[in-house]
Amino acid sequence: MRLYTVVILQLIIWSGYTFVEWLSRYDKLSMKVIILLIFVYFAMVLGNHLLHSKMRTVLATSISISVYLFFYFIMFYIDDLIR
Repeated sequence: MRLYTVVILQLIIWSGYTFVEWLSRYDKLSMKVIILLIFVYFAMVLGNHLLHSKMRTVLATSISISVYLFFYFIMFYIDDLIR
């Protein structure tokens, strides 16, 4: 149950990352990579704090990033079809 909770909380973190990325759409790519690394670090710290296991934290973060990217690319594809 903790793993599920961590994945849900990390999905909220990735939603925040999407919002920050949208706000910084005119920034350089290097700045966007730095922002991504900050959010990955934040997600890992949150997961490690709740799960108390580095391996389960990496698993939860991998699952949440995979789910996030799946929906991100689906929405990108739908947006491209509409335009």
